[in-house]
Amino acid sequence: MAGVGVEPHAPEDLKRLKIGGGVVVTEMEPGSSVDLSGLQQGDIIRDLNRKRVRTVEDFERFVDKLKPRALVLLLVQQDKATIFRPVKPK
Repeated sequence: MAGVGVEPHAPEDLKRLKIGGGVVVTEMEPGSSVDLSGLQQGDIIRDLNRKRVRTVEDFERFVDKLKPRALVLLLVQQDKATIFRPVKPK
């Protein structure tokens, strides 16, 4: 998914938030589809198209399987809220 960088999340933070995994958003390209979706740096991506994302490798594998210009649904932990963020490719 163009325009977003992710890294592993600290296990102690995942435990504190009581979530089983995810990757943290570390960077976004301004004006990208991901940026326009409302995703923010520091958000934790937990699912991508309803598939659990536990590691950076999971995230990359799921992204590699995306069809061009396909709508992507992210389940995101934003502070204490868990929300869905649809990402529509440009």
